[in-house]
Amino acid sequence: MTTVKDIILIIFLIAIVSATFMKCSNAQKKELAVEEAKLQVDADEDISARIDKMIKDADWPTEEQKNKLLDLKSTTKNKVQDINLKLKKAKILLVQNLIIKSSTNEKLRLLKKEIKKLYKQKVDIMLDAVEVARNILGKGNRVSQLDSMYHLYLLNEY
Repeated sequence: MTTVKDIILIIFLIAIVSATFMKCSNAQKKELAVEEAKLQVDADEDISARIDKMIKDADWPTEEQKNKLLDLKSTTKNKVQDINLKLKKAKILLVQNLIIKSSTNEKLRLLKKEIKKLYKQKVDIMLDAVEVARNILGKGNRVSQLDSMYHLYLLNEY
């Protein structure tokens, strides 16, 4: 059942996404749409190896920067996997409490709150990694391109 908090969160996220997309120029939007249309990605594909290859094959970051990015990816992935395990447990508990007659609304509320908290932690870890990647790579136009690819990778990887 969707709560008022869920609706407010969804509206807030839509507003953030809308504001972000408004800042992009129409030309950049068209370029991204063309690039996205060319990408071949299967819903079940593990894109980790593809991203590793992209980082390793990039010609402009130094080897040290590439290694730091790969280490960051590994660290981030491990942190997110730990949260995913906690999420699975919380979801199982939620379903168990949904189907048990003696379960209370308070238990369900607490479990939903825990699941939301874990998802927020997961997103925070991924977005923090984007900032670390930016610091590893320094400033510049090329950085934004790789930064954007890495950001999309993080959001889709986990």
